[in-house]
Amino acid sequence: GTLIIYNSICEISPMKGSVGKRICRIVVVDVNGYGISFPRALLRNLGKVISLYFLGLGFLSIFWSEHRQAMQDYIAKTYVVKLQ
Repeated sequence: GTLIIYNSICEISPMKGSVGKRICRIVVVDVNGYGISFPRALLRNLGKVISLYFLGLGFLSIFWSEHRQAMQDYIAKTYVVKLQ
């Protein structure tokens, strides 16, 4: 539960992601490239739990989806993009 809240708060912050995402120079954005709301961030992070519950299969879609989205990104309508 704590990790879901932590990640959600990080994703709505100006960093647009966790410290790890910041180090990797990636951010979580909406379809228009803007930061996401807390409900969207919470939905995205709950989607991660569902992906993990199914042996991580929800993460595999990054290999074949057009925008390299994991299941939680489809659910929350978010994208993880590289900073320029």
